[in-house]
Amino acid sequence: MIRNNQSKKALIFLGFFFFLGFITILGISWANYNTFNYPNDYAIVIDAGSSGSRTYVYSWKSGLSAYKGDNIRVEELSECTKNPGIDKLNSKNDVILYFYDCLQKSSKLIPNDRKDRAYIILAATAGMRLLDITNRNQSEKILSLIREHFSESEFLFKSKDQVKIIDGKDEGLYGWISANYFAEKFSKKSDPETTIGTLDLGGASTQIAFLPSVQRENSSVTNQFFEKLRIYGSDYRTYSSSFLCWGTNQIILVYQTYLIIKNGYKPQINASCFNLQKTIEISVSSILNSPCANGDIFKYSPNIDLTKLKEQSVYVFNGNSDPDKCEEELQVLFPNKTCSYGKCTFNDIYLPSISSKNKFYAFSSYYYQMANSEQLSNKILRKNFPEYVSETKKLCSLDYNELTEINNKLKVPISEEYLQTICFYNLYISKLLPKFQINNFDNVEIGNKINGYTIGWTLGYMIDLINREDFLPQETPKRNLDKGIFVPVIIICVLFALVAFISGLSSFIYL
Repeated sequence: MIRNNQSKKALIFLGFFFFLGFITILGISWANYNTFNYPNDYAIVIDAGSSGSRTYVYSWKSGLSAYKGDNIRVEELSECTKNPGIDKLNSKNDVILYFYDCLQKSSKLIPNDRKDRAYIILAATAGMRLLDITNRNQSEKILSLIREHFSESEFLFKSKDQVKIIDGKDEGLYGWISANYFAEKFSKKSDPETTIGTLDLGGASTQIAFLPSVQRENSSVTNQFFEKLRIYGSDYRTYSSSFLCWGTNQIILVYQTYLIIKNGYKPQINASCFNLQKTIEISVSSILNSPCANGDIFKYSPNIDLTKLKEQSVYVFNGNSDPDKCEEELQVLFPNKTCSYGKCTFNDIYLPSISSKNKFYAFSSYYYQMANSEQLSNKILRKNFPEYVSETKKLCSLDYNELTEINNKLKVPISEEYLQTICFYNLYISKLLPKFQINNFDNVEIGNKINGYTIGWTLGYMIDLINREDFLPQETPKRNLDKGIFVPVIIICVLFALVAFISGLSSFIYL
């Protein structure tokens, strides 16, 4: 009787053990069979700027659909810089050598079995826009050489549109996407009205992009200034405008050319926007090679006389530290305010109303010039627009020796290249921002990073691409548990269940 009880207990225990094993193995197997292993996709995006190219490698999980609302996180894996700009390339061999180092570095980061899905993209900005205006044949030649080189690479190149000059409006939009991505404004919990606008001041152009808090302005006349975007399943109608020639490198050339014309093409010219005891020289060729300065794009009053301009090979500008006169001269550069839309910036460009709800992030030269002014004045100026203007004027009133003396006391002195133009650029910024209805810094944050990430337009370009339904061929992710393993596991589970059943039945018979 005792032996029967012991046998019965053993069978019950054995049955319970096998039943528990059946449940455990089945649960784990089913969970793994219904979860997927998403491999990484990769892309190489090259920002071909006027002074150099920056190559970025991005990565994200494949098998998801940002277009349908999946929250795909894009990660920047590397950055590689090459100088000068691509406008100096002339032959296929030039192209191969120019991109060799950065593409080799990029290749090492991408697994071999993913390279044929890794898009390679080059987008050229304002520097190439200017070359395209002055010498269309040369710009097309350069782009064709790069397309040919990329088509022979190990990366995915299927359309000539992967190497192109992007317009300023798109550059502004991509910067807006990047900034809001870093600020986590595209999450499903975020209100679209909390997105931040962007103010970008580059070397050849400046951009503004934002989501107006009032979206009712929807006339066919102003629609050209908006772009419909679909990002992570949500739709945005974003305003973006770009102003070619109003970037820092070009506007200073325009200013110097304006002074040459105003002073009757004299070789020696007083310049109110430069510090006293500072002399700056520019060559005539630098003016002639710029469609902004030579009159092709920017229109002077009176018109530029290229014949008189060429009578000198070099023009010399002597600073005289007069910030008030500098402001007057800068104001003259902005075209007379005409507006076909009721509300405009300058150049007859429409600008929607900006309300207190609109927050902006100002980066690129806005940040670098502000940082230099704060160093020299030893004050935080980025939250106080009137004080920023006031301190800028104080710096502009100094002679260059006094400015240099202050600079030499800094822990990290500002380079000569930026120090000699600090007065001009900061007074220019103080005149430019009000054209965008920015008259104070209450809703403006000036910096070069958001949440630790450096802002640029390339990531926004990448995010825009992966949010398109047809960006990459659909790829079904692999299950964590292969079907060839899952079926045998189910058979084992059935055997466990059968043993548990027999053990239970046997213990019942013993009763």
